[in-house]
Amino acid sequence: MNPSILLDHEPGPGRGRHTVLALVNVEGDTPSDSNRVPLNLSLVLDRSGSMSGPKLDCARQAATHVMERLHPNDIASV
Repeated sequence: MNPSILLDHEPGPGRGRHTVLALVNVEGDTPSDSNRVPLNLSLVLDRSGSMSGPKLDCARQAATHVMERLHPNDIASV
């Protein structure tokens, strides 16, 4: 497994505050189907006002992409 993280920050609301952004990437070898442990995955989509519009559309697309890649024995909840 090869994890990496990319951090960035920008001024946030309030004096002396910052918003920290993190991009986490995990790469690894694909196990054979006989060695693959089924996933039990929960996805949480934030539907609050701050996520409306393009942000929520991107989150939905990402969730759809994840769900399409699951195997028949995996368990998922949204």
